[in-house]
Amino acid sequence: MNWLSETFSHHWMFLLMGPVYIALEAIRPIKREQKLFRGELGQDIFWYVLNNVYIDALLYYARVYITLHLAPKIWARVIGFITPFSTENFLSQFPTKLDSTFLLVIIIFFSRDFLSYWAHYFAHRLKFLWNFHILHHSVKELDWLSGHRSYWLDGLIFDLIISLPLVFIEVSEEGLTLIALWETHLQFFIHTNYKYSLGYLGKWLNNNQIHWWHHSVRNHHKYGQNFGSYTLIWDRIFGTYYAEDNVPDAIGLNDPASYPSNIIKRFFYPFTRLMNLFKK
Repeated sequence: MNWLSETFSHHWMFLLMGPVYIALEAIRPIKREQKLFRGELGQDIFWYVLNNVYIDALLYYARVYITLHLAPKIWARVIGFITPFSTENFLSQFPTKLDSTFLLVIIIFFSRDFLSYWAHYFAHRLKFLWNFHILHHSVKELDWLSGHRSYWLDGLIFDLIISLPLVFIEVSEEGLTLIALWETHLQFFIHTNYKYSLGYLGKWLNNNQIHWWHHSVRNHHKYGQNFGSYTLIWDRIFGTYYAEDNVPDAIGLNDPASYPSNIIKRFFYPFTRLMNLFKK
């Protein structure tokens, strides 16, 4: 395991940045009435530790193998099935190693952003995926840590979908670790209860004021709004963008009674739902 993955697995960045986010939220909060020790904070700590300490430790090598080796092979099969290209002839020349780091970053940035948008959209549209993703939307008050309340299989499914560019472009394990570090802190950034402004860029780059509307109890489009991860480009193109000058008053599920509040029940919720579906 390289030094980057060691750093990521030991969460030095989390330990360093956590106090910074707490201080920023105390200095200039979006919602002043929200307390530091808010309701269900213990749940967010539980899910963060479970996902990022234990699950990541157990599945780190599995996720690297899936992302670098298994997923590209699956995607190659899919491409060969849905296109006239011969899989062996067409894909044998890939993945390509790019000499330009700048070009590599640009391609990975926009391709992952595009695929993340659709993965997120279908996580809301398809009931099978929503059974995993619903945990993330059970948060009633948003802050820097709340973005990491998520189900571990939810992230694994996202990894499988957004690994498509790795069929064509070679990315090292170190590069994947840097992406993971970036996306970890992006979750802190877009959920934080800190009032900041990106100016004109705030209309195109994801930020907390926009993403808070994604967590609104009300869907302003059929399946929700603001699904973008890095940018808001795809929301604007595909008509799922929505924002107001302020942030929504109510955060969370529009039907909270349909989802358990107990941690243990939430852990088994996706599987119980799937079992009920199969029984029907």
